[in-house]
Amino acid sequence: MVEAAYGFRLTASSYRTLVDITAGETISKLTVSRDLKAMADAGLLEPIGQTRGRYYIAEPIVREQRGRIQADRAPKQTSDPFDLAYERLQLSMP
Repeated sequence: MVEAAYGFRLTASSYRTLVDITAGETISKLTVSRDLKAMADAGLLEPIGQTRGRYYIAEPIVREQRGRIQADRAPKQTSDPFDLAYERLQLSMP
């Protein structure tokens, strides 16, 4: 579901793989179908296409919420990894 909120297409196969990776569970094709249908019926995903070519994208409300959450977060502090290495190893920059 998170992938769809980021604008990626979600397929039955990718959903099954994500559940396996994140939850460590292998789910049946029937469960995948039911889960995706339930998310579509709940207004979270929009199905595109038919049968084997079907994929899902996030409904606008999901994308809007993701954007709002992202906007409310403090910006990430990024550091140059080479500067960090020089500091930790107490090296002087040439």
